[in-house]
Amino acid sequence: MSNASMFPTSAPVAPGIYIDEIDPGAPDMPAVTRELVRASLEQICERELAGVVYEENTSETRAQLTATLRGHLVMRWAKDQLKGRSAQEAFFLRCDHPTTMQTDLDNGFLICEVGMAPVSPSEFVVFRMLIRFAPR
Repeated sequence: MSNASMFPTSAPVAPGIYIDEIDPGAPDMPAVTRELVRASLEQICERELAGVVYEENTSETRAQLTATLRGHLVMRWAKDQLKGRSAQEAFFLRCDHPTTMQTDLDNGFLICEVGMAPVSPSEFVVFRMLIRFAPR
């Protein structure tokens, strides 16, 4: 079953990057903190990843997208915008099986889960990103 159906709307037709919060973190985490984390993820997508949806959906493209996203998360951790003694404690990124199934890839989708810890002790706000590649 495709994870694309987990988004609030039906699977997007247009190429793009769609973000959905799937775990808000600690119950007492202020909404503004969660919104800032989401805004930082959206900023990465708008500035660095928007053009990738027009590339061919290959393993190389997906690896580059993942590396770019990971690089920005490391940078945010280094600037103390994400909390943790190590990058592994500050965020996680999953863009492979089981978040993305072969049927998703065949249909032009890459699905990533991104967890970011904006507060200490590490409480992750988790997002699911649906990357819809342009049809070829």
